[in-house]
Amino acid sequence: MKKYYFTLNVLGVIAFTLTSWNCAEDPIETNLSHYSLSIDTITIGDLSGTPYWIAPNLGKTKNLYFGKKNGLDAFISFIGFPSYYNWEGFLDSTNIFFDSLHFVVYSNDSLLMSESMPTLYFSPDSQFSEVKSSYLDYSDFSTSEWISFGLPDIKIEEDTSGNFVHAELIWDIISLFETLTDTSDSNLVRTFALKPINDDSTFFEIYSREGHQTKNPRIMTYFRRTTQLEADSTVTDTIASPLGASADVSIINPGDSYQDSLTLGVSSGFGLRSLLSISFDSLSLPSGALIRSAHLSIPLDSATIINDYLIIIDPLESEIDTLATYFETDPYISIGYPYRITKDTENGLFELSLKSYLQNIIIGNVSNIGFKIMPSDQNDPFEKIHFNMSDTENPPVIEIIYVSN
Repeated sequence: MKKYYFTLNVLGVIAFTLTSWNCAEDPIETNLSHYSLSIDTITIGDLSGTPYWIAPNLGKTKNLYFGKKNGLDAFISFIGFPSYYNWEGFLDSTNIFFDSLHFVVYSNDSLLMSESMPTLYFSPDSQFSEVKSSYLDYSDFSTSEWISFGLPDIKIEEDTSGNFVHAELIWDIISLFETLTDTSDSNLVRTFALKPINDDSTFFEIYSREGHQTKNPRIMTYFRRTTQLEADSTVTDTIASPLGASADVSIINPGDSYQDSLTLGVSSGFGLRSLLSISFDSLSLPSGALIRSAHLSIPLDSATIINDYLIIIDPLESEIDTLATYFETDPYISIGYPYRITKDTENGLFELSLKSYLQNIIIGNVSNIGFKIMPSDQNDPFEKIHFNMSDTENPPVIEIIYVSN
């Protein structure tokens, strides 16, 4: 039987070899000589730009910030809690007994000092916007009418080897129990503010609600719940329940720092953004050209080289008629998807592909109005990037490889 299967396998191999040889004897031939396609390159070195500034908004950053750094002043942070929590449920005195109520934030700073700690404040009627609030809204801000809870207790968490894990800043806010659980006031807001105790306090950071899923700002509720099992039997459970913040933002005052430079660049804390113009339209390449690659490269200023700094470039949808360079909010509207690109810096360069957008300019789907360049919210807001548009050894260019008839 084994000899029989062996013979079949050998015959199969021979048949496959003969078939392959016969196919190779009669290949498909196509004459491509009538196609006059050619590959060519073009380098666009006519790149220019203009910086502009907006009032910085830091509602989507990974941390909340306190103190001064690089000429910026993070003078207050706001943290809000939603009304949709079941606050009224805590008032069910038939089976719930409150033990304590804590406001807790977390920091990855192992060198926290008492003089750098913020004071906690609460207001039932002060509102803020996570996506719009800026220092322009708080020029005359005061916490004199707010409830103060003073400085926090600090709890240091370590791993089993004694290494620092995180620090917890804890305030006892049990006195706010009735206020927080008041659902009869439809206008009630639950806004907390953290403010450094003095203008010269040491700079430090805590996790924002976007920065860490399990160490976001929260209210910790500690209560006992009693459950009736039988007529003469009850059980009491001790429960710790976190109520996470629904919004938070650090308010940073850039002062006159935006006037320090007219160099093209980006920074979220300084409110710096830039417009980039390139000389390219539907006639820049031969009719019907197909772009194989379009590589943009802009060198960074040697004084502000930061690797892995995320930068967003987005084509403009329309122009605005203004000579102004400072705005409360960004007036430049960009196209967004599918042309918006986020790319990090590497080896002193900002590099990315503009193939899709430039090809659509040639086709006539979009017009080249220019680009808006912005920093990602994931960057350190106290850092900034400047572009070196006058670098002679490594000039800013777009290198295009295309195919045409």
